[in-house]
Amino acid sequence: MPGRPAKFDTEETLEKAMLLFWEYGYSDTGLALLERHLGLGRQSIYNTFGDKNALFLKAYQHYLDTRLAAALALLREKDTPHSALQHLFRRSLDCAHHEHHGCFIGNTLAAPSAAQEEVDKLAEKAIQIFLAALRETLSPLYDNEQDLLAASWSFLSLFQGVQLLAKHPHARENLLAALDLSVAQLPPEK
Repeated sequence: MPGRPAKFDTEETLEKAMLLFWEYGYSDTGLALLERHLGLGRQSIYNTFGDKNALFLKAYQHYLDTRLAAALALLREKDTPHSALQHLFRRSLDCAHHEHHGCFIGNTLAAPSAAQEEVDKLAEKAIQIFLAALRETLSPLYDNEQDLLAASWSFLSLFQGVQLLAKHPHARENLLAALDLSVAQLPPEK
């Protein structure tokens, strides 16, 4: 006797799975936890997404397509590189303060999974997407490609640190001061 057809919103389910993996990490997000939080039986999860590794990879791609894309869109909302970086970091700090999960990219790199090779590829893709957005934002300030790349990596590193340290309940003012100092040290616009 065939089971009931699955009737659920795949994107909404991926969002929930992403949040679970983001909060608990790959290893601590078991199938029982997924079933409970997704409101799906194990067979529905397998039929729709595949095994836990496949679901994790789809949830990670969902993160890239939604959260990372939205964060990087913040860079395009302001006119100058200085204001764009301030905007990205302040909004991300607000978000990190409320979610307390840190950065999904950083969390994933720090906690190996069974799908590590595929995760590494997605993490590399995320880093390259982030670096490309930072390079585009910072390019009016630099003539030298090497300096532009170094500045992009510097702000990517700062972003990762902000996401991690935002979990600390009293770090906000110090993180904002570090951001202000980093932005103030950028070259002026030409």
